[in-house]
Amino acid sequence: SITKGAGGALFITGNFTTTAGGKVAKSTDGAGSVWTEITPASWSAVAIDQIQLLPLLTDNDIIAIRADTTNNDIDSRVYDEVTDTWDGAWTSIAALTESTTYDQWFSGSIKKSTGDVYLAFANQTNNAANDIAFWSFTDAGRTWSQGADIMTNSASTMMPVTLVDETDSDIYVAYLRGTVEANMAVYYKKSTDGGVSWSDE
Repeated sequence: SITKGAGGALFITGNFTTTAGGKVAKSTDGAGSVWTEITPASWSAVAIDQIQLLPLLTDNDIIAIRADTTNNDIDSRVYDEVTDTWDGAWTSIAALTESTTYDQWFSGSIKKSTGDVYLAFANQTNNAANDIAFWSFTDAGRTWSQGADIMTNSASTMMPVTLVDETDSDIYVAYLRGTVEANMAVYYKKSTDGGVSWSDE
């Protein structure tokens, strides 16, 4: 994952099968020519962990969202641009059981005007108990809140992607649904109330 902070710095993270987990680095030259590693303790110890970086509005901070396959949850951690430090630990958002077969269990999008984050994730991909869950992060209060599930008990739904309309604040979540590995199609639902409720598919 790569992103650009509100202050202009670039941030990149990746996990590697040849090392014990992942790393994160920062570039402040505006071109990505020089990188400084800023990997904190307990960043990621498992190569399969998915991590996404997003820019926050307040103080040019960065938020990292991680699918933690060791603890079976999805969590977040904030980088303080002023002090050049990460939060001391990850904050758990919700339970998430990873799939060892299919990738991309979650997707977060930023609302640029507020710095708020909208997150959708498949909490048990290709399982009858799978839900496509929705959570939102308020930049001003730095707290997560749970919204309504986009799909419930759906083994045929996976790989959600959140999209934000900056003009009217509508939130879209697109996803794949169908017979896994045979006949999948792209669908979406829309929320006009911040994820409290969702439209028909």
